[in-house]
Amino acid sequence: MEHSKGDVLVDMDGVLAAFDASVEATITELHPEIMLVRPRQEFYIHQDYAEEHHLAIKGIWQAQGFYRQLNMVDGATEGWGKIVEAGFRPRICSSPIPQNPNCVSEKVGWLEEHFVPDFGYSVIDEAVFDRDKTKYGAVALIDDKPDIPGIEKANWQHIVFDASYNKLSSARLRLNGWRDPALSSLLNEAARTR
Repeated sequence: MEHSKGDVLVDMDGVLAAFDASVEATITELHPEIMLVRPRQEFYIHQDYAEEHHLAIKGIWQAQGFYRQLNMVDGATEGWGKIVEAGFRPRICSSPIPQNPNCVSEKVGWLEEHFVPDFGYSVIDEAVFDRDKTKYGAVALIDDKPDIPGIEKANWQHIVFDASYNKLSSARLRLNGWRDPALSSLLNEAARTR
């Protein structure tokens, strides 16, 4: 890209990678006694379930191989391409999960499989894995987390990636999936108002 309007940080779990679908499929397979909760209300999926199921559900994403096998969110690579076409530079900004020591290496492997073929190794080279996303400069952060801790010190606008559990988010900007025709205008608005 000749001219960049700025970076756009993009979360992975629930935004590019279908975290919930994999957790739910594993619940159904390994714990058929647990009834799936839909629509979800809590950001942390285990909090939607009775406390006696928390360990079993947390164990799903803490297991080796979990992040590597996630499916892609519908339209994720097309959405990444639309960010580029709009003149911005997308960058992965994903939180590592401390309870899963393989999390980051598996996320890198996932990106290598799903994004590198279309967008090159710069997707991995420029990726950030950090729980504090406010440390990184950008125009916007596209994230499904309803409210970002420390957002008052961030220099980007939060574009909430729509999900049932983030309807009450304080974020002003909302992306209704990667096929949302408002993506480019949301990015431009974030650039104007950050």
